Amino acid sequence: MKKILAFLFVLTIGSLTSSQLKAQGFGVGLAIGTGLEDWEGGSGIGIGLLGSYSAPINTKIRYAVDLAFYLPSSGDFDIDFLGTKVKVSSTIMQFEVNGNAHYIFNTTETMEIYGIGGLQFAYKSVTVDVSGADSVSESDNAIGVNLGAGANFKVGGSKLFAELKYTAGGFGQLQIATGIRF
Repeated sequence: MKKILAFLFVLTIGSLTSSQLKAQGFGVGLAIGTGLEDWEGGSGIGIGLLGSYSAPINTKIRYAVDLAFYLPSSGDFDIDFLGTKVKVSSTIMQFEVNGNAHYIFNTTETMEIYGIGGLQFAYKSVTVDVSGADSVSESDNAIGVNLGAGANFKVGGSKLFAELKYTAGGFGQLQIATGIRF
């Protein structure tokens, strides 16, 4: 895991400091992801904050690095343990780092359509507090493959973007993201 995090850190820093490529831009937005566990252990939908950076490799391909932090989900419920009501609280937190290539299919004056392919590193932690006992925390990470499509819409000096991406493997999820790139 430390090697993966080190690789992603070097990739991100290298992307940000590359003098050979002109940056496409930094971006911020919102992400909605499926496949995120809710506090009852089922499959839920998470809303997250997204930060991104992209730069061209050539006229048809660019690379993009983004980070999505999903807002923690939490909940409280009571269980009956040997005739005694016990209060249980849990919190789930997840974030992901994506390294993708964008293949540009079509470009007009105001719009650009592209395909997405790449890798995702995802991290998830769960904390459970039981009244009258110690809290328990567990975490896990996974790597998945991203496939999807996106579009940029030029508005003044900025670009609005929308992406639909599926991550196979890892924690597996469908993500819809939207935001603005500068």
